[in-house]
Amino acid sequence: MGRRLIGWALSAMLMATPAFAGPGPSEDVLGRAVPAADGRATVVIYANRDNEKMLGRYAMPLLYELREQSPRVIVKVDLSDVPGLFHGVARKKAREGFDQSLRDMTEFFAAKGESAPADMKSQFFLVADMEGEAHRALGLPEGFDTPVVQALGPDGKELVRGKLTTSARRVEKVLSGSGDTVAGLDQKSGTR
Repeated sequence: MGRRLIGWALSAMLMATPAFAGPGPSEDVLGRAVPAADGRATVVIYANRDNEKMLGRYAMPLLYELREQSPRVIVKVDLSDVPGLFHGVARKKAREGFDQSLRDMTEFFAAKGESAPADMKSQFFLVADMEGEAHRALGLPEGFDTPVVQALGPDGKELVRGKLTTSARRVEKVLSGSGDTVAGLDQKSGTR
């Protein structure tokens, strides 16, 4: 009886956990806890080493367009293809990537004649997913070719999800309040 009660309690806790606080590492590359729903909208981007360049090309314009909504940004990078022996090196590279991303965003905003958001560093989280847990939980196949973007409301519930290359505008509309959530899940790509 005791085991059933413990199992039920654990199941209830997992079901109550917000979408982006779920599977995958609970810390970012700086050792900060990945935040849970706390009243702030969140953009989660799922990428891997093979689509890193595409990530930068499409994510920066999206984040610039969302500057007034000022969402929290969590980038989860699937590094499950990195052998265990090289996890330390991969984490170090990811920390360097975090710093480079901040510099790139600052330059991107400057090129548009604006300053980067003052809270950019504190609201940007880069997660090195060494096991690929978060990506598998989302239904992304190993080696997926296009980064996936997910918009979460202030309560942590998913509003929209899709390929970053084609869904950035939908994410922008949903988070700005000028669009509805998008229904339907493409099982092949794990996107809506």
